Amino acid sequence: LAPEVPTGWSGPLCFDLEPEGCLLSGRQLAFHPVKLAEKDGVPYSEHIVCATTAWRDTDGLLHVAYFPWNSPDARSRFVGWLDAATEVWGQNLPFDVKMIRAQSREKLLPPTRLCTPFGVRLRDLLAESFLYDDLQERGLKYLSWATRVTSYGSERKAYRVYRGSDDPELVKYAVKDAWATYRCIEIFRAWQAEKFQVHPVASSKLSDTAASWYSDQTWACILMEESGACFNKGALQDVDARVTTDLARVASEALSVGLVVSGPGSDTSKRDVMRGAVACAMQVGGSDAPGKLESLELTKAGDYCIHADNRNIVLGLLPLDNPESALHAKRLSLLAEASSLSKVVDSYTGPLLRGKYVETRYPTKLRWVGTPGRLKKNGRGLTKSTVRWKRVPDKRSGTDIYSPTHTLVGSGDYGIAYPSIYTLPRSGDGGHDLDGGVRQFRWSMKQPALQTLPEVVWDCLSTRYDPGVLFKSDLAQVEWRGAAFLSGDS
Repeated sequence: LAPEVPTGWSGPLCFDLEPEGCLLSGRQLAFHPVKLAEKDGVPYSEHIVCATTAWRDTDGLLHVAYFPWNSPDARSRFVGWLDAATEVWGQNLPFDVKMIRAQSREKLLPPTRLCTPFGVRLRDLLAESFLYDDLQERGLKYLSWATRVTSYGSERKAYRVYRGSDDPELVKYAVKDAWATYRCIEIFRAWQAEKFQVHPVASSKLSDTAASWYSDQTWACILMEESGACFNKGALQDVDARVTTDLARVASEALSVGLVVSGPGSDTSKRDVMRGAVACAMQVGGSDAPGKLESLELTKAGDYCIHADNRNIVLGLLPLDNPESALHAKRLSLLAEASSLSKVVDSYTGPLLRGKYVETRYPTKLRWVGTPGRLKKNGRGLTKSTVRWKRVPDKRSGTDIYSPTHTLVGSGDYGIAYPSIYTLPRSGDGGHDLDGGVRQFRWSMKQPALQTLPEVVWDCLSTRYDPGVLFKSDLAQVEWRGAAFLSGDS
């Protein structure tokens, strides 16, 4: 329990934090210290419930320690461990490191080596498991099972279940996380050595250069997530209003030609329009039509996907001098315009200004439910079926509920968006919440997706400095130029 650093100890240290969301009274929805304070209303002094560490002593014995965050002495000793470590290990380190750096900025924790960017090498279990097999899931629960380190079958989930830092179940869960992470990193490094030091798959993945590169990548992710992106709120509101108006116009025009682009029945209408356009293209698209239409991507249910690539293929086969095909072409064009406008509002201006849509809540009304007069048989004989007044949703009117977690932070004319950054490609199933990357092995950003901002939204970005300058990078050909660089193709 909160030990001091042994004299002369140095080596890798694995650490893990349990945030406020693990408590029964938890309010945490955001996983960024600024949003946790500003959006969830959790004071910085309450962000962390406990910290745990794992390390090997000079005899090779693996130790774990627990540091209750409500103890100033425990926090001070925890800082001593961080400063004595030669490397810092963990699972999803950007989150934990951001939390520690925020504690130091708020004067709740003495300065640590983590306060200095690139001040210590970071080794993340996400990267280590990726280097061994880039297609496997990367959650700790799965990896600890896959490496036969431990299993988590009997523990409670670490979300709104614990009474406080002195809860024995939390102590057990937290130290197990640190211990399992340490062992998994050791095992994956051993597996990499066995796999990649032998021809024909020998590589430099185990080199010091590779370790430094992935550490620098993690640090860059941390610094970018801390900085966020500054937006002009007024400009963003103008774009939101203008695009919403345009979307209403397109929806009205689409309805006049038999297409519902939003609201109830829109999914069915879009599918029907796509099927009709494909059928028309097959008839009037010429001899090339069958071959091109065979390349259309299908959904798992065997229906045609309605994304831009499919729409463009079909549009290219619809002659405009034919009244029937011209009608199908107009429907597809309106569908494309509506999709583009909806993307701006649903993915960018809406979440940044109002929050992410969660659900629509309806008032309730009393309704007579059941069939009067029918009899049903139970163990006690014949009784009347359940016929009673019941409260049911009144869907004639409702209120849309939005989560403010991803809205801009700041009360003035400008606000900061703090995106989540994913530095590793998506794994095979892509089912884990840490698995937000893309298969092309470029970084990706979400909430908002800053790399793919529409032009009208990009124009709302602002420098937070006076005077200040904005630089824009063209990422449209990043994969092709990366391949050209690696291949030496000029």
